[in-house]
Amino acid sequence: MSYTKKYCLGNQPEEYRLETLYLGWAPQGDPQWEKFSSAEILSLSSEKPKEITLFSPDGNNGKKLLFHHALMKDAFPLSFYGEERTRNWFRFYKVEDPDLPGILFVIPLH
Repeated sequence: MSYTKKYCLGNQPEEYRLETLYLGWAPQGDPQWEKFSSAEILSLSSEKPKEITLFSPDGNNGKKLLFHHALMKDAFPLSFYGEERTRNWFRFYKVEDPDLPGILFVIPLH
């Protein structure tokens, strides 16, 4: 089950949904998100946004997402820090589902 909530990020007026549907999903061969743990890795890509396929923890399901922008926990409002579910979440990405173009949302890299 997915639990979503919307947040304004970095004092911007737009709200983005924080999608937990992909919690625990990771790129093939990188279950700890080590290759994508740094904002510099995707920002160096000449391809914007970068298409990455995430796989479910059991490896049976895959989903392509367009990765737009790296975010740190500091981009979220102070109320975000008080949520128990976010205690161990530090890195995030603003992504887009290619099947729903133009709708950006945020996923935790956890």
